Amino acid sequence: LSLNLIDLPGTYSLAARSPDEMVAVDLLLGRRPEEPRPDAIVSIVDASNLDRHLYLTSQLFDLGVPVILAVNMVDMAQAQGLRLDFAKLGEALGIPVVAVQANKGIGIEALKKAIAAAIDATELPQGPRLSVEFEKEVANLQAELGDEIPPILIRRMLLDVGGYEIGRAHV
Repeated sequence: LSLNLIDLPGTYSLAARSPDEMVAVDLLLGRRPEEPRPDAIVSIVDASNLDRHLYLTSQLFDLGVPVILAVNMVDMAQAQGLRLDFAKLGEALGIPVVAVQANKGIGIEALKKAIAAAIDATELPQGPRLSVEFEKEVANLQAELGDEIPPILIRRMLLDVGGYEIGRAHV
């Protein structure tokens, strides 16, 4: 298996708050001419700060590509007394979850296998279901703004107050 990995600028949300974050969002949406849309996304999170990182991971479900969660710095979380059940987390999220300790190369082979399996998977992760009224508003805005702005950006514009202005996005 041969993989091309792209390390994107760190972000905590798909509601980009800077031009660097917008580059990451555009690449994930396949809107960067120099790179194709990714076949899968590996969301790397800090085991000792899951709540902050899982917000972005849950947003990635809306992109329509497989998502793999790599939980890094497990050793630091354990040193803080945190005990994580990765199988249960994966079941709750509906995606593969792999514990890694990147600085020592622990879990990398398991991560590679999870990526290969996710690329071949037929089921994609499902994000949270939003109300019918919300989806109607997204459809109304989509009709007003046109097809050049992906629905995911319209959703993020409505949900994430203070994100990067849609008019300044690479449209």
